[in-house]
Amino acid sequence: MSSLPRILLVEDNPGDVELLRQAFEDGQYRVEIIAAQDGRRALRLIEEAASSDTALYGIFVLDLNVPIINGAELLTRIKSDPRLRSIPTVVLTSSTSPSDRNLSERLQASAFLVKPQSAGDYAAIARMLWSHIERPS
Repeated sequence: MSSLPRILLVEDNPGDVELLRQAFEDGQYRVEIIAAQDGRRALRLIEEAASSDTALYGIFVLDLNVPIINGAELLTRIKSDPRLRSIPTVVLTSSTSPSDRNLSERLQASAFLVKPQSAGDYAAIARMLWSHIERPS
């Protein structure tokens, strides 16, 4: 079993997944990133981890605009589950809407981050996520 911190990244844009993976690698942050393209797949991955010997995730990173079950609904479900609510949950979205920010705060997101415009700016995102991640003991 991996002793690396695990990130569940809920993101339907493969380019954004790759940019974040690269930022962690470039920053020499050793993590295992598990990507889900929609909220239903994310819930399945969470349930699989919770019902096995696999370590739960050290952080959830959610885009608000993913298919099937959107990020806000997924955030609601995570924060209502006693096994998951203490895990840092960060919204990483392209939305700059104050209502999306307010909704995320109301739903108890640990942070609300707007996706960077350039690939190089993902380094700051990786650094911030690394500071919030729960590491296996």
